[in-house]
Amino acid sequence: MPDLFLKGEGDFSKLVAEHEKVLLKLAKIKAGLTANEKAAKRWYDSTRTPQERYNAKLAELNKLLKANKINQDTYGRAVRKSKDEMDAAGRSGQKTFGSQAISMVKRYAGAIGSIAIATRAATGGIP
Repeated sequence: MPDLFLKGEGDFSKLVAEHEKVLLKLAKIKAGLTANEKAAKRWYDSTRTPQERYNAKLAELNKLLKANKINQDTYGRAVRKSKDEMDAAGRSGQKTFGSQAISMVKRYAGAIGSIAIATRAATGGIP
């Protein structure tokens, strides 16, 4: 009888060792998935427009307010801060692209004006 018990104990030890190996492999897989999820979130977040970031913040703030995790004052301050951040990002884009857009419109208007002058000259001033 003692031999059976020892044999069972040995089998149990092997089973526990195998179980620990499986758990270790699962932990490594989970860590890899978590790292990939974090990387995906970083890329997703970095490609959001200011409006999308504002909408996400607003949704989160609404959820926190509804759950009574923040009060109305904190909610109002956070909404204003988020809106200011969105507006600042918009102004930054206007500074960067605004002068280019104005320049393009001026060139376009100049081309239209040249076409109008050429058309008048070709038709003898008849519209």
